[in-house]
Amino acid sequence: MTSSDQILFIKKLNGYNSHIVIGVKWRIHRASALISNLLCTESERKKLFCSLLQLVFLGGFFWPSC
Repeated sequence: MTSSDQILFIKKLNGYNSHIVIGVKWRIHRASALISNLLCTESERKKLFCSLLQLVFLGGFFWPSC
């Protein structure tokens, strides 16, 4: 592996990491919004559970469909 290949690999890795961080931040924000809603309906509880499940799944690389 040449040095330019290594730099490209690191850039790709950083891209994946930022994708995960953005996904995690969005899901935490969404989950907190759902929790703070006092009139939480059954469907919103399912969405919250599903969001947490998706967050756990492979660190964000694969989202199970809900």
